[in-house]
Amino acid sequence: MEESDVLKLNNKNYEVWCVLMEVLMTRKGIKEVGVGDTPMPLTGPNSLQRVHRARRLATRLALRRTFLTMKKKNDKPMAQWIADVRGVAFRLRGIGVTVDDEELILVLTMGLP
Repeated sequence: MEESDVLKLNNKNYEVWCVLMEVLMTRKGIKEVGVGDTPMPLTGPNSLQRVHRARRLATRLALRRTFLTMKKKNDKPMAQWIADVRGVAFRLRGIGVTVDDEELILVLTMGLP
């Protein structure tokens, strides 16, 4: 993974971006290096996590509905379908919603054409 491969951070991809950045920094041996005199806090009102990860009830419900109503398109490969479902499950877990394996299997099978 190179710097040019890193996803641009936005309000919808914080969890994925965070994992990719950690992998990139670990690979470069700079994971523990702070930048600047005062590193940005990992928690608190101004943290990246708070800015880019919505946790309100409406967000959780909307993402959960998206997850539970996902449908596989006929032209989409099965591997892509599974990756898409797991990606939404990952985002749900990132905002504190429990998604167990049984629920994941249910969404995968119920969403098949």
